[in-house]
Amino acid sequence: MRRIVILTAFLFFCFSFVASAGQPQDAKRELIIFYSPGCHACAKLKNEVMPKVEKKFKRALSIAYRSIDDIENYKMLLGLQAKYKVKLNNVVPVLFLEGRFFAGGDKSWKLVESFIDAGLRTAI
Repeated sequence: MRRIVILTAFLFFCFSFVASAGQPQDAKRELIIFYSPGCHACAKLKNEVMPKVEKKFKRALSIAYRSIDDIENYKMLLGLQAKYKVKLNNVVPVLFLEGRFFAGGDKSWKLVESFIDAGLRTAI
């Protein structure tokens, strides 16, 4: 009887390990924020809006800030626009999450949390 219990516990451990091995350790989704260092709206987003967002979504979201002054980051932004067939009219800051873009300007910062909520519910 003891052997059966030990064998059952061992098999349970093995199956649990195999099942969890296929899942990523860090299931956070990446929010990419494209910005320009001299942009006032970008500074407002980073200093006033994002601290609250980072606190609220810290378990579900990793945030990457990418300056479009770096040509590789600018190419990345253009590539994402082409891939998802979106035209943003050269405005920053631009938020990208799960195939969706947000480029609302100063008056729309209240909508950032809604944008992120929707993006986290979306599976691509």
